Amino acid sequence: MSSLWLSIPLVIQLAIPTKGNAGQWNYDDRHRNELCFRGKRQSPIDLDIGKAIVMRWAPISFHHYDAHGFVTVVKDGQKGGGLRGKYYLQQFHFHWSGNDLTGSEHTIGRLHYPMEGYNASTAQHAPETIAVVAVLLQVAKRGQAFMDLKEAFVSTNITGSKRESVEYTLKPLLPKDTATFFRYEGSLTTPPCTEGVIWTVLVEPNYVSAQQNYLSHEGRCLQQNWREIQPLNGRPIYLNKLKSISERMSISSPQINNKSNLSGNFLDGIMFDFPEE
Repeated sequence: MSSLWLSIPLVIQLAIPTKGNAGQWNYDDRHRNELCFRGKRQSPIDLDIGKAIVMRWAPISFHHYDAHGFVTVVKDGQKGGGLRGKYYLQQFHFHWSGNDLTGSEHTIGRLHYPMEGYNASTAQHAPETIAVVAVLLQVAKRGQAFMDLKEAFVSTNITGSKRESVEYTLKPLLPKDTATFFRYEGSLTTPPCTEGVIWTVLVEPNYVSAQQNYLSHEGRCLQQNWREIQPLNGRPIYLNKLKSISERMSISSPQINNKSNLSGNFLDGIMFDFPEE
């Protein structure tokens, strides 16, 4: 098995770009973001279970995600197959909705989840190589993933503000099952929409509470930075299916437009192993 090691610096940055906001990126600038318009391997996509190629890869093994660390929260408005070698985690970010109908960028069977979290890393041997692990998020009473950061998120409602010394751990962000996932090659979902990104989308959702999801409804800057589903253009989609897919999907049906993005870096030493094809 080849390994993917993720090392995270001690900063979390909240990127809250808004569509059409001057001075921040947007998808309408065709001259600056040509690849977003002409690219043939763009993200996000709809993940169709019926059309996926079933694989039997080993599950992703996460290490030290229960370690605690203090993070600095900054709102700056613009952050953004099997894998071999070491990869270092560069940022995590979230997309969510201003209502309870849509929110995630990726869809499963054309259905959205309320939120979606991305863990983005780069390869040690080739820093231009990007791999992203995506976690779909559902609203439920037991959600605890963002409780520690809620106060900091509220305090960074104005671009440029920040709140330091928020203790947090990545473990609550992960669902129990990391063995069942989709894999495909796509792009960054924000300009410049760089292609060649290896996407791993976990099938089992994790949970946030309705109270935590309040941030996406009430935050003044937290809106309209989501990207529409992109054409597949013949790309293969793989499904690592070590457990019953019907069992995984029955845990929570997708439900929650007006998306927002939080991106950040923190907790040095966190790592996980990617399965080998």
